[in-house]
Amino acid sequence: MTQFSPSVRHATLVRQSIVGADDAHYALCAGIECEKQIARLNTDGKWEKLLPFDFDHIHERAAQGDNSAANCQALCSGPNSCHRAKTDEFLALNAKADAMAGRTGQYARRQARKARGEQSLIKQSKNAWGHRNG
Repeated sequence: MTQFSPSVRHATLVRQSIVGADDAHYALCAGIECEKQIARLNTDGKWEKLLPFDFDHIHERAAQGDNSAANCQALCSGPNSCHRAKTDEFLALNAKADAMAGRTGQYARRQARKARGEQSLIKQSKNAWGHRNG
């Protein structure tokens, strides 16, 4: 289910369109170096889908992106598509940022246990002289 209104979707396709040799308007995928024609504007003013595509946020909702026409783009979709590549890149960047901020991995789990008031999973042991190790 798309989060963009019909008017935003239409405006996005118009913005991404070119006029073909047959004087028809063709919407192109907004992917970098992708020139696939994804839709054609019919004489009745409705867009005909030529290839599978999705409407996507330029600036993700998670990064305070909105549902405006300025933040909407149409990307070809499918297994090896521009939409898949953009989503994979966004997820990889978020994972890297989480790791760099200490929100993942062992350190994050330890901090979460500490915040909940739980004890360490590693028990302190006494050595032969009765001193604690750890």
